[in-house]
Parts: sequence; structure tokens; C-alpha cells
Amino acid sequence: MIKSGRREIHEVEAESDYVATLLTYYEAIITSIDRWISVSWTFASIFVPASMVLAGIVVGTKIDSILALSLSLVCLVITICWGLLWYRTYMFNLVHLDQLADIEAHLCKVLGISADLCPQITFPKRSVRKFGWRTRLIRIRYIIAIICAMLTGLWLTMFVKTLMSLI
Repeated sequence: MIKSGRREIHEVEAESDYVATLLTYYEAIITSIDRWISVSWTFASIFVPASMVLAGIVVGTKIDSILALSLSLVCLVITICWGLLWYRTYMFNLVHLDQLADIEAHLCKVLGISADLCPQITFPKRSVRKFGWRTRLIRIRYIIAIICAMLTGLWLTMFVKTLMSLI
């Protein structure tokens, strides 16, 4: 019986219930990770090309007014917000991928499931085997940080240039 706003906690009575509970939790984590990634990349796929077009328009038409100043400021703030959103997504996913690996390791130990069926355990080994040492150098967190830094620098430069031309 569930009362409004409260959950009852029941003990798991059978091993199948225990496994079903772990798999439900596993699926919930995967869904949450997918949602965070989807939001971050959707935002990036809209904003990054739009900011490049806006930068081209401002530079190409040589707009030196309050419009260029406000446009640069808004795009600067949006770039910083996207960088923070992506960092939050990255940290969220990193923690939850560790939880997935722990669930898989537990299922391997308790149920004797082959480790080959557990993607979070075997993915690092397979990626190193497939791509070699390059995976240690090319990391998405550095690429996104560089993109955010470049866009921030671009918009900050445009903001300062426009501000100086107005003064």
C-alpha cells in the first residue's frame, strides 16, 4: 500500500526479485545518463553552429553598436552555461558509470554471469585493445573544454572590441 508522498520499503524475498531490482536500477541509471547526454548535445548542436553564424555576421558586417555588444554578451553567457552544463553532465555520468560497473561486477560475482556480457566492465579493455594508447590522449572532456574555451575567447574578444569601439 502506498500512501500519498510516502513509499513503503519491502524486503526482497527471492533471488529473482533481487536480480530484477538490480536490473531495474541499472536501467534507470542508463535512462538518466542518456537523458543528460541528449540534453547537453542537443543544446550544443543548436548553439555552437548558431554562434559561429552570429560571429560571422557581426565580423562580416562590422557592426559596432550596442547590438553587437549585447549579442556578444549573450553568446558569451550561453557558451559558459553550456560548458557548465556539459561539465555537470560529464561528472554525473562518470559517477553513474562507476555505479553501473559495480552492479555488473556484483551480478558477475553473485550470479556467475560472464564478464563479456557486462559492457561497463569490458568497455575500457576493449577500447584500449581496439584503439591503443590514443584513447589515453584523446578524451572527450578535453575536446569539449577546448571548444568552450575557444568560443568563450571569441565572444569575449568580440565583446571587448565592441566595448572599446563604443567608448
